[in-house]
Amino acid sequence: MKNCKSILFALMLLNIPMFITGCYSYYIISRDDLLNKKAEKKVKIILKDKKEVFIENPKKIIITDYDEIGYLRSDSTTAKISLKEVDEILEQKFDFGKTFFSTFWVSAAALLAALLMYFIIYGPLKFG
Repeated sequence: MKNCKSILFALMLLNIPMFITGCYSYYIISRDDLLNKKAEKKVKIILKDKKEVFIENPKKIIITDYDEIGYLRSDSTTAKISLKEVDEILEQKFDFGKTFFSTFWVSAAALLAALLMYFIIYGPLKFG
């Protein structure tokens, strides 16, 4: 029984980092939210020609007027995007559903693997 407890403890320790880091998804935000600097996480802008622009830090967005979005690149240059070219604006947010279900399936697979190893090493479980 002590071996089963150590296996379950190891599974719990494996799942903690996965649940903390979690899964992130992109959710559509409005142009007004971006222009009013309400975006807090990484922003992805999809242009009409299907090119994607990633802005790591939304605080680096510079609004010169309401027809263009300017942002600072990592090499300290400024790039501008016309709002007429923008198809969608997405913000990266934590996705609890993906995180929970991925943790669940990883836990189930790890438990199955641990039980299989237990059966191979110690034989079938004996109760009583």
